[in-house]
Amino acid sequence: MLNTSQLETGWQDLVNRVGSTEELEASAKESGALARRRGIRSAADLLRLAMAYGPCGKSLRETAAWARKTGLGELSDVAVLKRLRGAPPWLEELVGNLLARRFGRVGPTGSRPVRLVESMTVGERSGERASWRLHCCYDPRTGRCVECELMPARGGERLRRVKVAAGDIWLGDRGTARGEGLASVVQAGADFVVPIGADSLALRTSAGNPFDLAARLAKLDKGAEARWQAIADTPDGKTVPIRVLAQRKASDTILATSLDEPAHRIFDLHGVRQEIDIVFTRLESLLQADRLEAKDSDLVKTWILAHILAVLIEDDSGAL
Repeated sequence: MLNTSQLETGWQDLVNRVGSTEELEASAKESGALARRRGIRSAADLLRLAMAYGPCGKSLRETAAWARKTGLGELSDVAVLKRLRGAPPWLEELVGNLLARRFGRVGPTGSRPVRLVESMTVGERSGERASWRLHCCYDPRTGRCVECELMPARGGERLRRVKVAAGDIWLGDRGTARGEGLASVVQAGADFVVPIGADSLALRTSAGNPFDLAARLAKLDKGAEARWQAIADTPDGKTVPIRVLAQRKASDTILATSLDEPAHRIFDLHGVRQEIDIVFTRLESLLQADRLEAKDSDLVKTWILAHILAVLIEDDSGAL
């Protein structure tokens, strides 16, 4: 992980991997992170301050002392606090840009907008359960993260957390396979493709009989494929007509979708999401989440986003 010597002697090389001076200045100003320059002269200096507090493991007081010692700026710990609390929207944008650069444009997308929703969780030192979740929404057609947001982890991964537009195709992971989230996507005029397990959704047939997915899968031979129609019920009484697509291979793949398209097209779309999932899984494993001590929500966001940026910057080779 990043250390203070890199912030002092090799900083320019690191910051160049994030963006040009002009790009950083423009984005910091637009986000409001650098509306005032008292004590901090540039966007690059603000980013370096966030890196000292996050990946380098300094407290607010230690960060202020380090800033004075290195000539970064004459800042009190309160001034550092204010600067870092205003940084999350800007850092979210930088994370989104670096993730988009890494992903590039991948896979088949057709003419409709495709949205890949991915997330990673981070826990606090004082608790065993994950306390924060970073949600990213990626557009493989343009190669851009169109949404990147850090929020409390309570409630888990749900498609109803995201902004859905009519005509979108949403590609989620198994954590998003919840009836209420799928219903919200369909109600917005969009479609979904999500992997499911045998008991992920409350399913029934169109005639109202129980849809025993596990029993149906058990009857499939290895290498076989199946297509079924089903109804997913939500806890609040809504219903979602779905297609269940199954492939029995070395690793079984079971998908639920609202799309009325050939099965190979659906599996191709799911394959796009799997490529992105590999990056997020590796990235999550590299974060030293057990050192998270901040309690203020904005400081937590800065701490986590700075860590993610450090991982992406240091792994600029693309081999996460």
